[in-house]
Formats: sequence, structure tokens, C-alpha cells
Amino acid sequence: MTSHLPPPDTTPYGIALAECVASKLEWGRCVTDHHRDFCGMGLWFIDGHYCYDESWDGQPPPLADMLKPNSRGGRVFTTRHEFVEWFAAQSDHSLAGFEKDVWFHQNSTITRARLRRELGC
Repeated sequence: MTSHLPPPDTTPYGIALAECVASKLEWGRCVTDHHRDFCGMGLWFIDGHYCYDESWDGQPPPLADMLKPNSRGGRVFTTRHEFVEWFAAQSDHSLAGFEKDVWFHQNSTITRARLRRELGC
């Protein structure tokens, strides 16, 4: 199965975008689709944790599940500095889900355009 989508951008998001995303998450915003079943990868700030993980039915996994090692490719950060440092180094390509089954490739993943659209960053 090959994708008919253009290859995702490999340009790192950078500190300014990462700081904007962290602030918006802290203010209660999130990045996730809201429908049944698989909603792609999402970003949340839950109980002092910056979370990046799969979203199902428009919801994040329980924080306790995200804190356990898993095969979903999720990440949890306990400090803003750690999250910003990690997120600044990411890109549309690095978050495109290529490490997973082909069905996940560029399937509702985090992108610069999505961050602009959903968070205004």
C-alpha cells in the first residue's frame, strides 16, 4: 500500500512553535479529532503532564496508561522544558507515523498546518 500524499516536511518545528504549543496546551487546548474510533495522534496537558499519544473516540488514553511503556508511540513529559525540547526537534515527517503499520502513515497525525489551524500557532 503506497500513499498518494506528498512526503511530509522534514523541517523541525523549532522552539517558537514548541513554546506556543506548550502554552496552548497549558491553557486547556488540545489537538485531537472528535469522532468515533481512531482519531489520530493527539496532544494534551493532563495533570501537569504534556502528552502525545493516540486518540480514540476523541479522547486521550488514561494518563496512567500513557505513563506505561506502550507500542502506540506515545510520549509523556513532566516538565515544559522536556516537552519543548522534544517537540522543537520534531517535524511533520517525524510525527507522520512511519514507524507503525502503513495504515497509520500520515493518518490524522500532528502537522504544522494542523497546529496552525487548531491552536493558532
